[in-house]
Amino acid sequence: MTSERPRTRFHRLARESTTFEHWRLPVAAVLAAVTYGIVSVALAMVLILGVALDSGSLDAVDAVMERLAGIDLGDPGLFAFLMVSVIVMAPSAWLPVRILWREHARYLLSVEGRLRWGWMMRCAGLSLLVIGAAIAIAVAAGVADSGGVEWTPFTARSALMIALVLLLTPLQSAAEEYVFRGAGLQLVGSWVRSPVLPIIATTLVFAAGHLYQFWGLVDVALFGLAAAWLTIRTGGLEAAIAAHVVNNVLLFLLGVVGLIDPTGGEAVGALDVLPTAVSMVVLVFVVTWQAERVGLVTTRAPQPLRPAQPVPPPAFRPVPPPAWMPPGHLPPPAGFPPQQPWAAPPRPRVHVPPNAPEYPGELTDGWR
Repeated sequence: MTSERPRTRFHRLARESTTFEHWRLPVAAVLAAVTYGIVSVALAMVLILGVALDSGSLDAVDAVMERLAGIDLGDPGLFAFLMVSVIVMAPSAWLPVRILWREHARYLLSVEGRLRWGWMMRCAGLSLLVIGAAIAIAVAAGVADSGGVEWTPFTARSALMIALVLLLTPLQSAAEEYVFRGAGLQLVGSWVRSPVLPIIATTLVFAAGHLYQFWGLVDVALFGLAAAWLTIRTGGLEAAIAAHVVNNVLLFLLGVVGLIDPTGGEAVGALDVLPTAVSMVVLVFVVTWQAERVGLVTTRAPQPLRPAQPVPPPAFRPVPPPAWMPPGHLPPPAGFPPQQPWAAPPRPRVHVPPNAPEYPGELTDGWR
């Protein structure tokens, strides 16, 4: 009686692959960190050199480095630098996996080995409804508390910032999802079967990458938990990318016009986390319902079993003794032809002349 092998969920795609080796993803993670560090240093050097040449003073460089601690929506150059410094995370993580495990690199996107664009657009619409409603309620409550709206004057710089937000923020959000929910979930999932530890581990690392206060980190962690769960539940990064893009684009656009401060500079309390918590619960429910409704492929079919490795022949193969060898006699060494039983060599036959003398005991018949 045979039982059918279960299908593979997203966080176990690496482990249950035919070509899986335990060293591949850890080595790729180390190489990705080294690559990202080198690229980040190179970008920082370009920024420092450009500021120093533009201002002619190192004091300006110190001021710029302090402003990099947050997201400055009033400086298009610094905003673009911060977005690009996050975007390069994706190729830094993709390249080592592509080199070390080429056939698996595409499965960091989904169980189908690709981005399912139609499903991602559907998730973007759902995220816009759910997250947009939560942000609108939070902004309205903040406006009601402050007693009015203080709009930031719209200038050419504001238009440039809006263009940069629409152009770079989707790439920045997708890069974070590729690293944390794609490579991160599968890296941890290749060592443990349950999805709990991969979700918690990637969420903690994701939250630690944001320089916010405590409740701001809690807000980010709640989003990370929902994104990780949606990735495993839907079998791909599409839902998490869509939610991340919608959330960040809306926050940055509202920050450009002065309605909110998405940089984490303002104090955030427990009540400020409530909209994110509610919206993530609703989004998980709605996206899961839609995935079942459209019949989304959320798992991968079992891969063929790894072929059995051939057993190498032993270095010394004993040769059984031949039948003519007496018991207890050592067999001949391997590779030598079998030895025949010992026998006296035949005596050469020499012709004896008829007149040759005879000796006692010698029998001759004309031959010796």
